[in-house]
Amino acid sequence: MAERWLRLRAMLDEQFPTVVVGLLVLALLGGWISYTTHIAVGATTQDRTETLWESTGEFSHSATVEADRSPFETDTRLTDRPIYYTQVSPQLNGTFRTAYTGPRGDLQRSVTVVLLIRAVDRAQSDREESVYWETSVLLNTTTVDSVGPEESVSTAVTYDMQALDGRIDRIYDQLGSDVGETEVVIRATVRSEGRIGGTAVDETNRYTFPVELTDGTYSIDATGPQTEAYETTRTEHVESTPQPAWSLAGPGLLLVSLCGLGGLGAGRRRGTVGLSETERERLEYQAKRTEFDDWISPVRLPEEAFELPQGEADSLTALVDLAIDTNNSVIEDPDQEEFYVRHDGYLYTYRPVVQASGSAGQPIETDSHTPSSTDETAVPGDDAETTETEAADSPDGRQDSG
Repeated sequence: MAERWLRLRAMLDEQFPTVVVGLLVLALLGGWISYTTHIAVGATTQDRTETLWESTGEFSHSATVEADRSPFETDTRLTDRPIYYTQVSPQLNGTFRTAYTGPRGDLQRSVTVVLLIRAVDRAQSDREESVYWETSVLLNTTTVDSVGPEESVSTAVTYDMQALDGRIDRIYDQLGSDVGETEVVIRATVRSEGRIGGTAVDETNRYTFPVELTDGTYSIDATGPQTEAYETTRTEHVESTPQPAWSLAGPGLLLVSLCGLGGLGAGRRRGTVGLSETERERLEYQAKRTEFDDWISPVRLPEEAFELPQGEADSLTALVDLAIDTNNSVIEDPDQEEFYVRHDGYLYTYRPVVQASGSAGQPIETDSHTPSSTDETAVPGDDAETTETEAADSPDGRQDSG
């Protein structure tokens, strides 16, 4: 843990300007988040597109059997059939209905229904189709001055489809050419004027229902309902409410960065951010110890090994170089940071001056290894004290001469 703390302090000392700039950036970011989530919160406006109203149109059709031909009986009414036989039911009867939906409104609606006949060129698929000629027949018109939502306007139409074939043939005879493809449609044009939900309306809708003529039959396709929607854009005032996570993130980031800046400043003034010379030496020694780990073996030497003549290396690097040159291993005492190399009757040692820090962070210097011995060692003055004691215990108070 102490080593990590030293490395952290060394990094802070080397990268001090970068760390300060980083904390300042975080403080500014935290302040901006706090401002936008707590002070600048307020109402904002946004545009929302919504459907104001919709207009629909549909076409229902029927035909009455006019010729008694199997399997149809005369006067039978055929309704919304996929096809009608021209000779059996030549008269087409239809009804176009239009209505609208939306908020409260009042519209004047005018309906014009025509039968449109034209010749077109549909081969030009990559461009708009070409119309060679066009003519129309007015079928009916209807105008209702006041129409509310959901109210429908109906326009009834009728046309002799048997006569339609003859009309088309006469047109081609008059033109002297049958170039183009004949197209027949029933087209209803609806003009709407008024107001819906307080908004002025002046719109024209067109609904088209194709008529197919094939081998003595006719049919009405895509009868609906067909819908066309009209949109409006509304501006709304919305209260901005910050997310709970952002509400806490801004002040938290600001507080942490300011505390970090304050701590760095205080540490810089006290000199605790940088490393002392002793602490730097300790880090350098640890780096070398890690670098030479493969050459070092933890072994507890016998006491006899310390009776060899000893040589002292100036650094761990020097001791490792000696081990490499003499093809030996570096021995590390498992109990304390001392390193040895035995070679040629000598014991070469290295004892780091700076060792692990104590609890107060102060360096501890390594004591030299002192071989243990069971021999009694005379201490100066012990003999004198013994003599005086023996003299005091003798009967005459004198020491024995012998």
